[in-house]
Amino acid sequence: MKLITGYSGGKHITSDDDAAFNRGIFGQGDYILNTEDTSLEGTIIDNNTVRIQPFNIVSKGRHAINTAYADLTIENGTLGVNRTDLIVVRFSTDSSSGIQDCELVVLKGASSAEPEILDTDLVHDVKLFSVMLNGINLTTLTTKITTHINVKDIENQILAFETSISTAHQNIANAIALINKNIADIKALTTSLSGCWENSQTSYTHADRIVAEAIAECKNAATSQLNDYSQSVGTRLSEMATSISNLETRVSNLERS
Repeated sequence: MKLITGYSGGKHITSDDDAAFNRGIFGQGDYILNTEDTSLEGTIIDNNTVRIQPFNIVSKGRHAINTAYADLTIENGTLGVNRTDLIVVRFSTDSSSGIQDCELVVLKGASSAEPEILDTDLVHDVKLFSVMLNGINLTTLTTKITTHINVKDIENQILAFETSISTAHQNIANAIALINKNIADIKALTTSLSGCWENSQTSYTHADRIVAEAIAECKNAATSQLNDYSQSVGTRLSEMATSISNLETRVSNLERS
């Protein structure tokens, strides 16, 4: 077993040791490091030049720094032809000496499709930007690599998440309180409506009784008037009968004379 972080009496830590440690922290892939003084930025200067600002990169655990801006040359485009080039960081290992190096390289494409990159045991290309040419015009610069967030960014995201959770919890509590209030209001309204219904039933019964009484009174009045009319007619008929009888007697007396 080999001690890495510790004094062993001589130089014992290799770049492979550091790369293994970095892979454990950042992962196996290719990442830009988010530092205070460097970030990956590219700018189109003209149709033949792209400027890359300083940046930190980790590729399969290998850490490299572009300490100053670099102006990269893009070969002339062709009228009527769309072309995509790639700007890459090329990590390489000399097969004889084992010496490793890295550099910025422009890979020229042949069409709108991206050109192929190298990924072997000795050479590993990491895409930084794709460069789109529309005829002779350099039109678009697109980032092709992920920026790895640092611990401070993670802490800020956690704090923001905690705040969001707290706000959501309060919103839920407020919503539950509002729901409970609405339930109470509905219960009170139901009770009120029930009372109104009972009152309506009572009022209906009372009104029904009044109507029935009015109908009965009307019937009694009509019957009384009918009886009175019948009696009046009877009396009148009796009087007429008496008059007729008297008239007949007078006629009989005249005939005898």
